Amino acid sequence: MSNDTKLNEINIALASDLNNIHALATAVVSALHSKNKDSRYIFYLLLSGEVDDNLLKKITNCAKGFEECCQINFLNLKDKFNNIDLKSYITYAAYFRIMLPSLLPCVKKIIYIDTDTIIRCDLKELWDFNIDKNYIAAVPNYLGMIINRKTYIKAGFKSMEFYINSGVMLMNLEEWRANNIEQRCLEKIGDKNLCKIDTGDQVIINLICYPNIAFLPCKWNMSCNKVRSYNGYIRMYDIFCSPGELSESYNNPAVFHWNGPNKPWIYYDVPLAHEWFRYYIKTPFCNNHLQRKSSIKGKTRNFIRKVLNTLRNGVIN
Repeated sequence: MSNDTKLNEINIALASDLNNIHALATAVVSALHSKNKDSRYIFYLLLSGEVDDNLLKKITNCAKGFEECCQINFLNLKDKFNNIDLKSYITYAAYFRIMLPSLLPCVKKIIYIDTDTIIRCDLKELWDFNIDKNYIAAVPNYLGMIINRKTYIKAGFKSMEFYINSGVMLMNLEEWRANNIEQRCLEKIGDKNLCKIDTGDQVIINLICYPNIAFLPCKWNMSCNKVRSYNGYIRMYDIFCSPGELSESYNNPAVFHWNGPNKPWIYYDVPLAHEWFRYYIKTPFCNNHLQRKSSIKGKTRNFIRKVLNTLRNGVIN
């Protein structure tokens, strides 16, 4: 690359505690291996206090070979939020992103990405998305929330026209600071009415940022839920995107997100687990052998085996 070539600088934030540090490394590696030559990624990695210098060195080594077009910055939030009650697959590090406006006072906008993802293309298109005066841009979830309408209203929601997944967000940090969004979010942590809906920070972000939320194309946060919807009989996401967009996102997601408990480092047979593993073995954590298992329960697995045997041999074992 010529020294005269100006790189497109893109700010990216990820957050992790000790348990998911290998997933963070895999997400970073996937981003670097999928980027264009004219993009320069500036990572801001929000880490919990138990992440030691040895692990920091390993994460830094994820950028080996990409030094000219990548910068990794560490922000240690120590034990912040570690006393919060959470669902088993949610980590307290997810709350770190709420503090990005004050942690990075000179940064105008940033792409936040959960660690249970792989990035499969360059992020320049997402970076250039017209967020305008909105606080965030994200992919909407389906309106499953309407079944708990009274609960949401009691929690303070003014409307339930949409609800976004916060696993991938373009965050307008200037507008967050101008409208005190960080502090308003922090004040809602532990709210009993919100905890009845969800124990994660996603519900807080939806509540406080509404209605100043722009919709990203579905491909920027293609999740396991959307895969099941696409393959199933109930097309839950058609209210937010066309069948064509959903089909394109299914076949070639820009970011794939294993939301929920079925993670690719636990199960080898969840969607795109093989692709996640290919990036994992490129990280300095690859010598930590994973003890992955099938996500299909024993009885279901035996039933499928018998059906396959019948189709192959005409005989049930």
